[in-house]
Amino acid sequence: MSCELNSDLQDVDDVLTNQDLVGAYTFDEMSLNYAVGRDAKSSKLILKLDGTLEIQDFTTSVFTHQSYDVLSYKQTTAEGTWKIGDYKNQKVVRLDINFDRKFEQIKNQTIWEIYTKENILVLYNLFGDIDACSAARLLKIE
Repeated sequence: MSCELNSDLQDVDDVLTNQDLVGAYTFDEMSLNYAVGRDAKSSKLILKLDGTLEIQDFTTSVFTHQSYDVLSYKQTTAEGTWKIGDYKNQKVVRLDINFDRKFEQIKNQTIWEIYTKENILVLYNLFGDIDACSAARLLKIE
C-alpha cells in the first residue's frame, strides 16, 4: 500500500529562485491526519532570504528519517541553512539542520521535493516507511 501523499501535487515548471521559496511553511491537513499527528499543528519551517532557516515546534523524526520518533512526538526548535537544487530531475530544497539537545548536538541533512498545489508551493519529504505513510507535506503560508 502506498502512502500517496504526493498524488495530488504538480511538478514545478518554472525556474525557482531563493526568493520564491522564502517564507513560512506548515503541515497541511493530510500530513497532520496521516503522518505527523495533530500535535504538529503549530509546527513551522521558516526559510530566510540569506539562506538560513528556523524550525519551530517540529518532531525531529521528520528530519532524521526515524519514523518511530513520531509516536513519542518530541517537539524541538532548530536552526540551519537551505539551498535549492535538482535531484533525479526533480526540484528540491536541501535543509542542513543543527538540533541542539540536552547532551548532544545533532547535525542532519534532508532533501525535500518541491511541488505546487493550486499555485501554492509544497515541500514533500518521505521520512520513514512509506507503507506506514511516513511522509509529510509543508505548505507555504507566508
